[in-house]
Amino acid sequence: MSTVKVDIGRKGRGMELPRFSELIKSARAKKNLSVRDLEKHVFSITGVRVSRTYISFLEIEKRKPTYEVAFALAEALGLEVDLTLASAFQARREHDFNREVEGLKHFTDKKDPSRYKRVMRYVE
Repeated sequence: MSTVKVDIGRKGRGMELPRFSELIKSARAKKNLSVRDLEKHVFSITGVRVSRTYISFLEIEKRKPTYEVAFALAEALGLEVDLTLASAFQARREHDFNREVEGLKHFTDKKDPSRYKRVMRYVE
C-alpha cells in the first residue's frame, strides 16, 4: 500500500495539525478516488463499512469522525495513522475535551497501547 504525503509542518509538540476534513479530502483526491470508490476501498482494505454520505459529511465538517472510522480511513488512504487519529481527536475535542481523551485512550488501548502516547505528541 502506498503512503500519501501530506505537508504537516514540523513533527512533535506544538505542530499545527491539518483539519481532519482537509486531510481526508486531499488524500482521496491524490488517489483519484470518488467518494463512492473510497467507500468500497475502505471496506475492502479494513472491513469497516463507512457510507459515502458519512464520508461526504466528514469532508464538509457536518459530522465528526469516530476513532474507528478515522483509523479505517487512514489505513485505506495510506495516511499516517497516528497523525490521522490526532486530527480526528482535534476535530472532536471541541465538544468535550476530557471525554475525548478517554475515548481516544480506550480506542488506542484496544489496537496498540503505545499508540495513545504517539498520537498525543501531535496535540499536546
